[in-house]
Amino acid sequence: MNPDRKYPHRVDLAGVKAERLEIHADMTLDKNVREALLRWCFDEEDRQAGIAAFGTVYSKSKVRHAVFTHVTGLLNPDEPQHLRIDYEADTMTKPAKGLQPLSKLFATLRPMSGELTFQCFASFTYPWTTYTSLLTLPMKIEESEGLPFDEIRGFRLARVRDDKTVYSAIVDLPTNEEIAHLISFTYSGRFTPQLPAGVLTRATEISLRFVSERPEERTG
Repeated sequence: MNPDRKYPHRVDLAGVKAERLEIHADMTLDKNVREALLRWCFDEEDRQAGIAAFGTVYSKSKVRHAVFTHVTGLLNPDEPQHLRIDYEADTMTKPAKGLQPLSKLFATLRPMSGELTFQCFASFTYPWTTYTSLLTLPMKIEESEGLPFDEIRGFRLARVRDDKTVYSAIVDLPTNEEIAHLISFTYSGRFTPQLPAGVLTRATEISLRFVSERPEERTG
C-alpha cells in the first residue's frame, strides 16, 4: 500500500482486495470539541440529534472509494461519544452535497492525546482462480443422510489469548469463484489521519494468514 501523503486517511482497499473497512470507538470529548463538531453537522436534524457526519469519495487502484464517518452522542456530556468510520471500495455511493470531508474531523480532534481502543471489521474477497483457502473448501460430507446439508462452505476461526479473542476470521466460499473473509479485531492507537492505514494493514495481515496464492502453472 502506497500511502497518500496529502490525505493519508484515504486508504486503498482495492489494492489489498478489501471491500469494506469499519472502525468503531467510544471516546470522551470535552465541551469545546463537542461544540466544534456540532458546527459540522450536516443539517438541523443531525444537530438536534447530536450527530456530526463527514464523507468523501476518492479513487485508489483505479477504483472508486467512499468513506463516511459519524460521531454520535454530542449532546450528552455524561456518556462517551461514539465514532464510526466506514470505508467502501467499488461503490457508486456519493456523499450528500455539503457534507464535510473526513479531514475536517481529524483537524477538529487533533488536540486529543492518548491512545484509544478501536473495534475493527474488514471484508476481503479473493478470486478462487488465484487463491486457495487455508482449510479446504468446500468440505464434502460423504455420509450426509439425515443431515440438512452435504457441504461445509465456511467456518469461523479465532485466536484466543488469556480468554480474550485477539482476532477472528469468518471464511466463506459463497460461490465457486471467490473466497470471502470477514476479519474482526481490536486496535490500539491515537486518532490521527494515519490510523485507518494502520488498521487496514493489520486487517490485511490477519486475512492473508487464511489464504495463499496458487502456484503458477508451468507449461512446456
